[in-house]
Amino acid sequence: KKMKDPESRVPYIPFQARIKKAPRRRPKYLTNMPSVYIPAHMQQNEDFSQWHEKLPDEMTRDEIADFEALMKDQDVFAHKDLEWKKKQPQYIMVKKEMVKLQP
Repeated sequence: KKMKDPESRVPYIPFQARIKKAPRRRPKYLTNMPSVYIPAHMQQNEDFSQWHEKLPDEMTRDEIADFEALMKDQDVFAHKDLEWKKKQPQYIMVKKEMVKLQP
């Protein structure tokens, strides 16, 4: 019918067009997950405040890489050179405190 008369209209069939559902959003508790993967049993048993002062979301890439290396191997920082250690903010802070304590 449409080929014979191109001006003819096809009638609308009810429920023919379906509206797409809204995309599923991530649950709120998943949006605040840290960027460093920690196994579930470690999350429950370990106190991670001893490992870092900042949350992984607040860390730079280099700090996260150092943190992950530290979690894998405790002696990784023994292999770093002295110049690298002197540039670290924790070293600078401790050095200032030592100068204050010295008479």
